[in-house]
Amino acid sequence: MAQTRIAVVGSGIAGLTAGWLMSKKHHVTLLEKGPSLGMAQHGVDAGTAQGDKVVDVPLRVFNKSYYPNLFLLCQNLNIDLRMVDHGGAFGYLNGDLYFRYENIAIGGKNYSYVLPKMKQLPWLLKVGWEILRLRRDMKEFLERDDCDEVRLAKFFEDFKYSRAFQYEFFFPILSSVCTCSYSALMEYPAGILIHGMQTLMETTPTQRFIGGTRALQANLAKSIQNVRYDSHVVRIEPSPKGAVVHYRDGVQEEYDHVILATQANQAREVLDVSYEEERSLLERIIYQTSDMIVHRDERLMPGPARKWSPVYYGISSQYDWPMATIWINKVEPGFEEGEPLFQTWNPLIPPDEDKVLGRTTFERPVVSLDSLKAVNRLANLQKDSLDKRHIWFCGSYGTPAIPLLESGLVSAVQLGEHFGVAKPSWFVEPSR
Repeated sequence: MAQTRIAVVGSGIAGLTAGWLMSKKHHVTLLEKGPSLGMAQHGVDAGTAQGDKVVDVPLRVFNKSYYPNLFLLCQNLNIDLRMVDHGGAFGYLNGDLYFRYENIAIGGKNYSYVLPKMKQLPWLLKVGWEILRLRRDMKEFLERDDCDEVRLAKFFEDFKYSRAFQYEFFFPILSSVCTCSYSALMEYPAGILIHGMQTLMETTPTQRFIGGTRALQANLAKSIQNVRYDSHVVRIEPSPKGAVVHYRDGVQEEYDHVILATQANQAREVLDVSYEEERSLLERIIYQTSDMIVHRDERLMPGPARKWSPVYYGISSQYDWPMATIWINKVEPGFEEGEPLFQTWNPLIPPDEDKVLGRTTFERPVVSLDSLKAVNRLANLQKDSLDKRHIWFCGSYGTPAIPLLESGLVSAVQLGEHFGVAKPSWFVEPSR
């Protein structure tokens, strides 16, 4: 494909990766509706002993097992990473802890261990053996031909896991990873979540960007020929030579190709009605809304400070979601000293507003058997119409995986091949 003019709408991980790749062979204009790049747009300034530093919202941590391409991308861009402790504690909203595990790093690997307190023994005796057999059962399940054709509920039914195991261990972890409700988890294709949990339980260490996501987005954006902010796209329609982008201020621009690297629901909103099938497929990708706060309210991290874990999962039978609090001082480079700082997803306990530094409401896609079919159909549509298509799609929703940074990156790399841009030499094809 000869060099063409490409507009990429959206500057999350998918848009930045698409722009970074396409700019190697084409002229790219990256369009962001906000005042700064989207990947780190919700960061919050927080005071430290060394002055104000930015806390990523949401905080991004990852391991090489589930995020192989993100890890290799960072290596390629010379972005330094740091191993962080991501041990966890589980408790009820009254502050009582019922389970806790810690991590120890040995030889570049991360090993979890449990030192239960006397009052935590009843829960561990009830559920501990299920945790021990989980690894074996997940391996057996993923070898089944139908693992992606049944809901997660089928896994628990077939392997006879207790309600306590599901709602007091498995669900709080994956609900926090997927930022969705327990009900939404139960609708997930089982293979996707079981594979995710399997990699979370591996010994690959959890890592964090030094410099936060701003370091990654800056390195991706610097090679893109034209980055424009405050560019609010309201409609994209086909034209005889490509596609026309309509902006909120009435301006129009024509490009040879437009890549919609936004959320699926946002892509549908701006896509011309002539793309009837694409709009119908995008509508089947469902989103859930939740809140994230950065704060200094210690009530959301129960117990004395000397016993805090890096991550605390708070649960209640009254809610279909957990509350997950991260102790920023423990996991974020540059925040080790100073007043305790936390980030809480889905706060079930109202925080003291005087101690809240920032609050963000965001949407995340949730995967179901139906949305997975829609994603696969959309991928085939793009593949089967290479010669006549001028409007394209990529995003974290665009691969058969948990919608995280890795899936957004993979979606963009796979799209690049349609534009004659080879996959990077380091790229690892998804294992599933």
